[in-house]
Amino acid sequence: MPSHVDWGFPKGKIGRPKNNSKRGARLYPAAGQTTVIRPYKSDLARRGVQLFKLEEYDETKGMFLEKFEVYTDDAIGNRLHRIRIYRVRMNDVLRYPKVLEIIEELEESDLGTNLLAGMVPDIERGENVMTDLVGQCLWLTTFFDASVFCASLSCGIES
Repeated sequence: MPSHVDWGFPKGKIGRPKNNSKRGARLYPAAGQTTVIRPYKSDLARRGVQLFKLEEYDETKGMFLEKFEVYTDDAIGNRLHRIRIYRVRMNDVLRYPKVLEIIEELEESDLGTNLLAGMVPDIERGENVMTDLVGQCLWLTTFFDASVFCASLSCGIES
């Protein structure tokens, strides 16, 4: 009898979430609402049902924040693609959140997302948060070439 079970090659593609949260995805709190999502991983839950891991757009903060899991049938799931942005209508079953309809596909420019949304430090991990543009540019100089990145933001920092 083998001492190690080989589960095989992990299937599927995984996109990267835009947020810095190290938390795992949880079930979406469905309440029949319309929301903006960005799928980053899909999987087959069972025949005819797909499971998506996605990020939800927070309109008050202008960025993708929370990670969730939702279900959908094959007809809708085959139209949802990684890294694209959609406005969808959800069902109202908390224990089985499901995408009922894709209302429209959006461009990131339609949302007015924060350019630095995926690079802002995580408050929950105790990182220093700088909210103004110059502060964010200073924080990013430790990771990128300051002269190229900050020049594109016109924040006036010289390297």
